[in-house]
Amino acid sequence: MRAFAMPGEDPQTLRTPEELSPRIVDLCVPAWTQTGKLYDFPTNRVLSFSAPT
Repeated sequence: MRAFAMPGEDPQTLRTPEELSPRIVDLCVPAWTQTGKLYDFPTNRVLSFSAPT
């Protein structure tokens, strides 16, 4: 499905679910208190949401 949606993308350059899953667990524990944020997986940063102008 992704190959259909993203033609020309090299699947070998994509990061794996095994790389993402530990970070998702970190974001889901009760100790995580930040809300209304975006997680940018490629840069491993939590960003504040800014509505488009």
